Amino acid sequence: MKHTYLVFSILFLSSAVAADAQTTSVTLNGSPSRQIGQPLLIPKTINPNLVEGRELWSPTGIAFDFATSPPLVYVADTLNNRVLAWKNSTGFSNGQPADLVIGQPDKYTTTKSGPGTVFTTGLSDPTGLAVWNGDLYVADSGNNRVLRYKAPFTQFAQTGSYPTPDLYVGQPSLKSNTVNYPSGSPPRRDCSSPAAAPTCFSRASPLMPAETCGSPTPATAACWNSKPAMSTAEAGS
Repeated sequence: MKHTYLVFSILFLSSAVAADAQTTSVTLNGSPSRQIGQPLLIPKTINPNLVEGRELWSPTGIAFDFATSPPLVYVADTLNNRVLAWKNSTGFSNGQPADLVIGQPDKYTTTKSGPGTVFTTGLSDPTGLAVWNGDLYVADSGNNRVLRYKAPFTQFAQTGSYPTPDLYVGQPSLKSNTVNYPSGSPPRRDCSSPAAAPTCFSRASPLMPAETCGSPTPATAACWNSKPAMSTAEAGS
């Protein structure tokens, strides 16, 4: 008789727990209100570490603007998809944050930008840099184009916003990043992943972005005999 009573008690308690589990629910807040390790609640970067405008990830290009005193310095922060700029290339301190970010909407964002994203004038894997008369030229390799930023620091001082390009080479508009535009074969006014090293100006001021042309062979150079005046300028040699 004692055994029968014990079994009945266990079954009764189990049924009560099951019934309570079915009727009781716990609501959790799925939106965090505090964060540690990033400056923003919703990160804008895939970088696992803190990004605040001073870090570099596989930088591949550097350019100086000696028209200013002290000279400006620009660095192609390739895998962070941006260009960082410092006003004083001779006197900044170790680890100093950049004075200007180019190719991203703010100093925290590092995702690939450009055509097909919400930031069409942004950069994707920028590599080569060149400066001419205070203007910055960027080989925007991931978007198959070269962009000019007109006097970036002056533009920032006048507008209060990060610089945007006023000239593009290799594409019909800032909304296009087609490889070898327009036909898929390499005519002389397109760019296919313009690379870093030969992006420069000579004394006669030709723009010379290296162009890989989608092949593993050494990069060719597309040259303009003068600073391009049109957004779809055709290479002269």
